[in-house]
Amino acid sequence: MLEINNIFLTAGCYSFFTLRLNRVFLKTNQNNKGNEHPDTATCMNNLALLYQAKGDYYHAESLYQRALEILEKVLGAKHPNTIMCRNNLETCRTKMGG
Repeated sequence: MLEINNIFLTAGCYSFFTLRLNRVFLKTNQNNKGNEHPDTATCMNNLALLYQAKGDYYHAESLYQRALEILEKVLGAKHPNTIMCRNNLETCRTKMGG
C-alpha cells in the first residue's frame, strides 16, 4: 500500500479515487486486524499523508494523532514507525500554523 501512495503523491494525484481507495484499505485493515494493529495505524498515516497533500490539515491531523496513539501503545515511542508518524503529525501542525 505504501508503494501505491508514493506513486500517487509523487505524481501529484490526490483524486477522490485515491482517497477512497485508501479509506477502503483502512477499513479492511480495521476489519481484518483490528483498530489497535500497527498495520491499521500505517493505513491511517498513509491516508493522512494524502489529506495533508491536499491541504486538508484538519483530517490529516486527526488521523496522524490516532495512528500515533496506536503506534506508541503497540510499538513504543522509539520505534521508527512511531517516530515517522510523530514527525508527520508535527509537520502537519506546522503547516496548520500551530
